[in-house]
Amino acid sequence: MNPKAKLALRAAVVGALSVAEMGPPPGADGAQLAKDLLAVYQGWVESITARRTAAVWQVLPLLLRRPVITSALLQDATGLSQPAADNVIAGLREAGVLTKAVGAQRYVVWVAGDVTQAVDDFAGRAQRQR
Repeated sequence: MNPKAKLALRAAVVGALSVAEMGPPPGADGAQLAKDLLAVYQGWVESITARRTAAVWQVLPLLLRRPVITSALLQDATGLSQPAADNVIAGLREAGVLTKAVGAQRYVVWVAGDVTQAVDDFAGRAQRQR
């Protein structure tokens, strides 16, 4: 992984674990969540065959922070055009990173299920530790 991608990954994991907004549940093991998210990211990197300059690489860290996206959200967050954002989503869908959650043709919501599963597991561990 190149240095720029490593920095983006670190920022995404830190962002995903940020306590600035809500804070972790009491007794929660944030270190395990960080390990889980890192494993998810590394799995994505191994499954994506796009060239290193492709827009998909700037989207992956975003998915760690915001695992539920739309094409419009992706456009706003990254500055990609609508066709480019749709192409990134298609590539991520083909790689198994995103799945369609809800929506008709026009307002489709996409989910990075590996991230939501890691967060659900984290919440379950926190609940058991209370």
